[in-house]
Amino acid sequence: VLGVFVEGVLGEKGGQPPVRIPEQGTTPPGIGYPVPVRDDGTVSLPLLAPLPVAGLGIEEAQRKVRDAYMAPKQLLEDPAKTRIIVSLLRPR
Repeated sequence: VLGVFVEGVLGEKGGQPPVRIPEQGTTPPGIGYPVPVRDDGTVSLPLLAPLPVAGLGIEEAQRKVRDAYMAPKQLLEDPAKTRIIVSLLRPR
């Protein structure tokens, strides 16, 4: 399960992303709304077709989410200033 925050799309513009504190003390806190990774390795996000993230690290997944919201047509009001955060809430 990924934690995803896309300011103005999946979370309020100017708002704070939710923080999830894990029950196990060995895992760092996760930031964002829970988005499960499907069995086919994709995630479903608002305004986008299913986005493949299988095998990607967190930074790569974050870059892929940002790129998807910016192309082919810009779905974000101001992409340079829009906060996009992807974190790992729970490993499979």
